[in-house]
Amino acid sequence: MLGRAARADGLKVTLCGEGADELFGGYSRYRKRRAPWRFLARKPRSKGIFGDVPALAGWRNGLAAVEATAGQGRSPLQASQAVDVEEWLPNDLLGKLDRCLMVHGVEGRTPFLDPRVADFAFRLPDGLKTSMRFGKVLLRDWLARAFPEAGAYAKKKGFKPPVGAWMAAEAARLSALVATQPGVAEVLPAERVRAAFAAAEGTPQPAWSLLFYALWHSRHVLGLDPGGDIAEVLTAAR
Repeated sequence: MLGRAARADGLKVTLCGEGADELFGGYSRYRKRRAPWRFLARKPRSKGIFGDVPALAGWRNGLAAVEATAGQGRSPLQASQAVDVEEWLPNDLLGKLDRCLMVHGVEGRTPFLDPRVADFAFRLPDGLKTSMRFGKVLLRDWLARAFPEAGAYAKKKGFKPPVGAWMAAEAARLSALVATQPGVAEVLPAERVRAAFAAAEGTPQPAWSLLFYALWHSRHVLGLDPGGDIAEVLTAAR
């Protein structure tokens, strides 16, 4: 919607904030890596939502390989940042940014990922990235002086639509479609799928992952046309 609004205003290039959290320490998981009890905490993304399914046993192998080298010569916080820069940014955030903007013919520039900015930010002392209360300490302190009206020390807020409530309202229909999609059916029994959608309002991630794996498998493995709504695609897959 932001990309569409930018294009409607005649803009073809925008500045975007991707990379600020990863390089300046914006995530709560980074603060945990500085805590005295950090050695007792599990690694980020260490537990898969369907980790007990044999067909999915190797889901974390790629991430583990990155972690094996990320911590060499770095603080625990820097090691977590390095993993996110190699995995989270290119495989999630930057792809979404490109899709959401370029579908409207808008180019997104990411100044925080300029090599000079990134090199400077990554080498900052841990204390200038996170405190016990906040991430992005250096950026917040600068913003508080340069533009106090912005509320630099406000709690971080993500952009999360109510997908759990939507899936819960559509649970019966969606669970039936997803459970019979061939890619899902070969790794999970139908009762596990139904249970995930039944719990979607309070715990949306399992149902969300199943739904999008079903759509991905339908397009990229079965080769189906992704046009149409979810029901049409998954009915064709079934």
